[in-house]
Amino acid sequence: RSGLLEARLAPGGSLSDLFPGYEDRPAQRAMLAEVVRRYNEGGVALVEAGTGTGKSLAYLLPAAAWAVANGERTVVSTNTINLQEQLVGKDLPLLARAFAEGERCPTFALLKGWRNYVCLSRARLAHGGQASLLEPERQRELEALVAWTDRTADGSLADLPDAPSPEVWDEISAEIGRAHV
Repeated sequence: RSGLLEARLAPGGSLSDLFPGYEDRPAQRAMLAEVVRRYNEGGVALVEAGTGTGKSLAYLLPAAAWAVANGERTVVSTNTINLQEQLVGKDLPLLARAFAEGERCPTFALLKGWRNYVCLSRARLAHGGQASLLEPERQRELEALVAWTDRTADGSLADLPDAPSPEVWDEISAEIGRAHV
């Protein structure tokens, strides 16, 4: 199936048509072929490539094709939330459009570590005991964060207009292993 996927990235392929100013990248197609081999044969691959090579599409296209063909989920783990947001906001919607040619369309979701989300229960508990827990400035910050929980889209740090202080966020984050007192 490597050849079919490589054709999507090649000049005239379904992905090349979606990119204004498309540029053929043979290294990207070579990386894609290696990722396809690992999906089909198993094992691990270590690939190094410079910025602008097209690494994201070279691993996302085989991952999406595998998931669709096998009715399975696949996980892409990144080192940074910024890259996760790029994949979900730009690269994966592009792939979904490329798959929309009569094939089953892949779906995707973004999941960050627990520490990136508020725990509503912990926020209420912290707010109820704020006088004994925090300095007055941090109490005001906590009150603002509790009010934010009523209007946040996803309860994540990325949805906050300003980063909270670590002291206050430690009290209300959903991080596993934290004591719920």
